[in-house]
Amino acid sequence: MRRHADYRQLIRDVLRDAAGPLTADDLRTALVETGIGIATVYRHLKAGLHDGDFVSVELPDGPLRFESASRPHHHYFACTRCEKVFDVEGDLDGIERLVPTGFELNDHEVILSGLCRDCVSSYEREC
Repeated sequence: MRRHADYRQLIRDVLRDAAGPLTADDLRTALVETGIGIATVYRHLKAGLHDGDFVSVELPDGPLRFESASRPHHHYFACTRCEKVFDVEGDLDGIERLVPTGFELNDHEVILSGLCRDCVSSYEREC
C-alpha cells in the first residue's frame, strides 16, 4: 500500500505532464496501476486545492477539471467530439479593446472549441 504523500506526488506528476486540465476520473485512469481509488483521488485533490498545489478549472458543459497551480496563465481548447481539453499557450494582445468603456479588466478566460488533431484525423478517415 502506498503512503499518503506518494499518491499526492503521483497526482502532481500527472497534472504537471498533462496536455490540459484533467478530471478526477482521468487521474484515476492515469494512475490505475497504482491501485488508487476514486475516493483517494478526490481526497488528494481536495487537500491540494486547499494547500494551493492544484486549481480547479470549470468549463461550460463539462466536468470539473484540475491542473497544477504553478502553471502560468493560459487558455483552453475543448474538443467537441472526444471532450478532451488542451492547454493553449500565448497572449491575447489587444484584449483590452473588447472591454466596454468605463469598465476595468481584472482577468479573462478564453475557451476555444472544435475538433482536436486526433478527432480531425479519425473524421477524415470516416469520410
